[in-house]
Amino acid sequence: MTPSEAHARRRGIPILFQTGDYVFHLADVPDDAPCRSAPGIPSDVVVGYKCERFAVLWMELWTWSGEFCLYSEEANMVWTDFTTDELAMLASVPAEKIKKPFLYSVPLGWIVLGGLVGLGIAYKAIQAGSVQPAGPQTFTPESDTQRPAGT
Repeated sequence: MTPSEAHARRRGIPILFQTGDYVFHLADVPDDAPCRSAPGIPSDVVVGYKCERFAVLWMELWTWSGEFCLYSEEANMVWTDFTTDELAMLASVPAEKIKKPFLYSVPLGWIVLGGLVGLGIAYKAIQAGSVQPAGPQTFTPESDTQRPAGT
């Protein structure tokens, strides 16, 4: 725990940002995969994508230094330095399942902030009167209004 985290916990201030390693889950490893028979590999090993991150309110705003890996949450271990072909062979996972996660390239924080900015712009435009909200519209042709009653 860093001094700032200790100070925040003492005062009851929530930690609103996170940094450090993060692993995206890509695929489960079958029981008959070659990596399962290697010594020291835990039973819960899975294929992942490890990266560094900066997050606010548990939503990544920036991710970098990504690499494919095998990891075990239970043992808190990560094995890296694999090519996608090596990882596919070791984990018996199809190579097409081993690709960079969408949320690595476009972090969730960007999506949320983009949506909030879009809603803010739409709200301001409606408040300014430049955009009228869609709603039911009635149309009465001129010929109907000029006809004598009863015809």
